Amino acid sequence: MTKSKKIIPWRAHKIVVRNLEELVPSPKNSREHPPEQIRLLRNSLKEFGFTKPILIDDKYEIIAGHGVALAAKAEGLVDVPTITAEGWSEEQKRAYRLFDNWSATQSIWIPDMVESEITELTELDFNLEPLGLDGFSLQEEIEDLPPQAQRAPKTKTTLFVSIKNQDVEKARKIIIAALNKEKIEHNL
Repeated sequence: MTKSKKIIPWRAHKIVVRNLEELVPSPKNSREHPPEQIRLLRNSLKEFGFTKPILIDDKYEIIAGHGVALAAKAEGLVDVPTITAEGWSEEQKRAYRLFDNWSATQSIWIPDMVESEITELTELDFNLEPLGLDGFSLQEEIEDLPPQAQRAPKTKTTLFVSIKNQDVEKARKIIIAALNKEKIEHNL
């Protein structure tokens, strides 16, 4: 007999196309969407369409998808796909809104994979410019890091780096990617 796996309930299970004007941007959204990002999101909508619906609550307030909603409006779209988070408390909506904005910043690029994808897409004549990916390279950022220090056997070195506050997360990701690439153990 096969043991059944625990299934996590899907609280937002029905995609509904709604008039964009019905959606209410959350006053608690913690991210701004600068014009350049909206331009890229508009280009993504033109190239790929909607790849995920806008997450709303039962009062049509946006929980996740503020940027794509702004891009859709700028494109003159009338209807957009939405999915309603049913039964969520106000605290859950607020927490998810923060989590959704924060979680993408926690991933780490794999530089070799990025370079490979960019190279192959370029060779296939896929136009990366509208998506802001033309000339995109992590290698330049990683090359700006100081040369790898030799590792002394069974010792640890603490490295202090002075970085402007607004660049901390970006620098952290670059350092982690470089350390991982060189297979250097770390606790970042």
